[in-house]
Amino acid sequence: STQSTWVFAGPSMLASFAFMATPAINSIASRFCAGAEEQGQALGMLQAVRGLCGALGPLLFGVVYSQASKPPLSFPELPFYLGAALVGLGLIVTALLPRWLPQATEQSAEPEQFNGDGVTNVALNSDVNAV
Repeated sequence: STQSTWVFAGPSMLASFAFMATPAINSIASRFCAGAEEQGQALGMLQAVRGLCGALGPLLFGVVYSQASKPPLSFPELPFYLGAALVGLGLIVTALLPRWLPQATEQSAEPEQFNGDGVTNVALNSDVNAV
């Protein structure tokens, strides 16, 4: 039926927007790194956490759903409330992150220059303003 199609398709379409956040998250993480090695470590760690969460999340929430649906508790909505609470916790941590990392917010990007052959170079001298 149409309703059962939307029960699956609606959340799937919303979840697809999460994949668009990955480049933004990678950009933010790399901005806080000084060198190429630190940037590689940070991005590797992000990918490892994503993979771990992608594997363990469904497993753990499946167990929570299974246990919460049984007669003593009979609360099958529990995993959804738990997921919403974790998202809320993530939003709080995100809001407080600039306070925890004051040196990262003071860091400014150096001006970039376009050299004409399709490559953007970071200017090493702030007095260089010509293209």
